[in-house]
Amino acid sequence: MEDPVGEKSLEVMSEAKWYNLLIYNRFVKPNLGKKVLEIGSGIGNFTEILLKDSKLLLATDIRKSYLSTLRKIKNKKLKVAFADIEDNIFKPKYTGFDTIICLNVLEHIKNDQRALNNMYKKLNKNGKLVMLVPAHQQFYCLLDKNLGHFRRYTKNLLRNKIKKAGFKIVSEDYLNPISGIGWFINGKILRKGVIDTKLIKIFNLLLKPIIKLEKYFRPSFGLSVVIVAQK
Repeated sequence: MEDPVGEKSLEVMSEAKWYNLLIYNRFVKPNLGKKVLEIGSGIGNFTEILLKDSKLLLATDIRKSYLSTLRKIKNKKLKVAFADIEDNIFKPKYTGFDTIICLNVLEHIKNDQRALNNMYKKLNKNGKLVMLVPAHQQFYCLLDKNLGHFRRYTKNLLRNKIKKAGFKIVSEDYLNPISGIGWFINGKILRKGVIDTKLIKIFNLLLKPIIKLEKYFRPSFGLSVVIVAQK
C-alpha cells in the first residue's frame, strides 16, 4: 500500500520536532501509563518521544514500509506490530493498555466510530485515550484528499463519537489556530496538494512562541482538535 503524499508529509513534519514535544508535554505525558499503544505510528516521529517515559510501547501501523522503519528504532521498551484498529486486527494480538495515543490517524479511517469502539476495548479500566485530529470540515481541501482524509472534526463531533464509544471526556482543546488559517489559504485558496517545506520553516521560526502561549487561553478554532478521554 503506497502512500507517497503521506510519507512526504511525515518527513516534512519531522522538521518540527519542537511541536511534537509541545503536544507530548501538554497532552500526552500527564496521561501516560506504563503500557502504551500508539496507533498509526508512521515513520516514528512521535514514537521516539513516547519512549522517554513509557515502560512498554507498542508502535503500530498498517503499512509495511512504515513498520520496517519503526523496527529500525532500537529500544528494549519498544515493540512493533501490524494493526488495523478499524477491524481490530493486531498481528500478534495485544490488549490491556493503560494509554492509547492516536495522533492524526482517525481521519484516515472510514468507519471512525468502529475504530473508537475498538480502542475502548483495548484499554484497561481507567485507561486514557489521547486523540488528535484535523479540525473543521470547512478547511477540507485537496491536501486532505491527497493525504487520504475522509473528514475533519469539530470538538462537538469528536466528543460525541468518543462518548458514544463509552469514554468519559477529560479535556478538549483546539490547537494552533494560526496554522489553521495557513492550511485554509494553502489548501482552499491556493489549492496546493502537498505540504510546502517553506511553510514548515516559517512555522518553526515564527509560531513557536505563539503556540506555547495557547495553554493560557482557549482558542475557538484551530488546525487540530485534541481530546483526552478515560475509560
